[in-house]
Amino acid sequence: QPPPPSQQPQHQLFGHDPAVEIPEEGFLLGCVFAIADYPEQMSDKQLLATWKRIIQTHGGAVDPTFSSRCTHLLCESQVSGMYAQAIRERKRCVTAHWLNMVLKKKKLVPPHRALHFPVAFPPGGKPCSQHIISVTGFVDSDRDDLKLMAYLAGAKYTGYLCRGNTVLICKEPTGLKYEKAKEWRIPCVNAQWLGDILLGNFEALRQVHYGRYTAFNLQEPFAPTPHLVFNLLDAWRVPLKVSAELLMGVRLPPKPKVSDVTAQPSSKRARIEDIPPPTKKLTPELTPFVLFTGFEPVQVQQ
Repeated sequence: QPPPPSQQPQHQLFGHDPAVEIPEEGFLLGCVFAIADYPEQMSDKQLLATWKRIIQTHGGAVDPTFSSRCTHLLCESQVSGMYAQAIRERKRCVTAHWLNMVLKKKKLVPPHRALHFPVAFPPGGKPCSQHIISVTGFVDSDRDDLKLMAYLAGAKYTGYLCRGNTVLICKEPTGLKYEKAKEWRIPCVNAQWLGDILLGNFEALRQVHYGRYTAFNLQEPFAPTPHLVFNLLDAWRVPLKVSAELLMGVRLPPKPKVSDVTAQPSSKRARIEDIPPPTKKLTPELTPFVLFTGFEPVQVQQ
């Protein structure tokens, strides 16, 4: 089956009420978050405190438990009592990946990539545990997203392609990896295949040769398949209201210091020449030791 035409009438989705002007720094005004799944998954408990601080810095609030006052549930999975309650009460269920995207855009934007939605299996569930995935044609943040999607699905990800790979995710049907995959009879699919599995279409595991997964050059390769997220988008069909009192009393906490903002990867990488030379020598136990492999001795020296 070819993918259905995207001309279907799209239900309009909203962040805030478009009639109300929200100050840029307070783009999370009116958002009250509860958090599920993540605390149990996190090895670094400080990270949760950082998320809370960043949400509050931009006008949002974080409640210790889920209640009717919450507007958003930050969760990794659709399999929990808290998620079921949130969906029943038409709350917005989103992932930390969505929060990252919103922090970058400084705007309350509805979720629009598969990774912005909680997965359709319990945390640590691995529908793709049999797969060794490689990727071609995707770069930068798109490539990072595919790595994360593979990890969440329980697949192994390799930067190279070899005969052991079970599937190649392609942006377009070109390039050396694509040619080799064809030669070695490794199925080539689009990014939608992995997105569909994360969102609960486990049939896709057997449908690597279906037309909908072998159509390339998609305009939005990471967009979720509409019927898989229909109920998740329900809460976004109603704009989020911000009371006049909240807007009037907008006294946002001071901006976090640059070192605090870890939920948001920096868009600018420091160039080597911008970094000041070190001023003090590290003690031996704090000094990093780097081992090289596969380089010529001259390259190691450089």
